Amino acid sequence: MTTTNITIEVSATIELNGYPKDALLRHLRLSMDRAIGDGLLTGHSEAEAEQYHVDITMNRHDLEDEITRYLAGQIEDGKLDAEGMARRLTRYGLMLPSDFTAENHERAEQTDD
Repeated sequence: MTTTNITIEVSATIELNGYPKDALLRHLRLSMDRAIGDGLLTGHSEAEAEQYHVDITMNRHDLEDEITRYLAGQIEDGKLDAEGMARRLTRYGLMLPSDFTAENHERAEQTDD
């Protein structure tokens, strides 16, 4: 069996007009699951989506200062050296923004312990 991996990234600026962000987030998650179940990824073909992951992030740019402080601390503590920097920058550059923020959040939590 031959498989392939796809990535779809959608970015939007939405005027909430008083609508709660949490309600919009729930709607987006449900809509994506419904659309994938209705054939968004494979259409009406023999192909089957074996697994998928939908991650919806709101206001990810609000995390910039937090992630910058964390990475600066890693450099100052010697945990992020020049040799590892190129590889990490390359990996981060190839990541989806949601994966990047999740990884750095997880690393920051481990550092706090």
